[in-house]
Amino acid sequence: MRRIVLPLILTGLASANFATADEKTVLDDLRQPIGSLSLKEAIVIRSGEGEPLRKPENLAARNVVEDPEGVRMALSRVIKAPHGAARYRICHNPLYFEDPNMERCGEGFGIWTDAVSATRLFGRTAIVPYLMAVNAPDSKVRALPLCPSCQAFDSSVYVPVPDLHGVTAESIAVVGLIFLIP
Repeated sequence: MRRIVLPLILTGLASANFATADEKTVLDDLRQPIGSLSLKEAIVIRSGEGEPLRKPENLAARNVVEDPEGVRMALSRVIKAPHGAARYRICHNPLYFEDPNMERCGEGFGIWTDAVSATRLFGRTAIVPYLMAVNAPDSKVRALPLCPSCQAFDSSVYVPVPDLHGVTAESIAVVGLIFLIP
């Protein structure tokens, strides 16, 4: 093995191109003393030819929405938010088992919080065929807004909107389970 590897390394070193005189001057220009550097020149990003690059378009500014409910203002009195998360439209796949009041608003039921959460989980499990027919798993839905402080979402976030496709899928699932489990 040494007889094969050693000649390959030696031929690679012999054929390697070392820096030319022009490349050495470029490298010497890059190795300036720290005192000669300034932040004013460092902010300008230049291309290989030395021309300043143009500033890219702010694509995130298109998604900024207004805050008519004053959610950010309500939160700023209680919590100092480090960023403007409430101002951007966020879409995600459907969350069939989300409990928005508990997860987003911090609503709890004392020692019964786990029992209420489990009841809601098992209740939502029974209507999963309906929920999947209304919002397919690969579809995108708009995220709920941030919960205002000391408030909670109403029952419309828990009760799905009546839909013919959803009712059909749920009834087929129920009839199928009736025939499956005698």
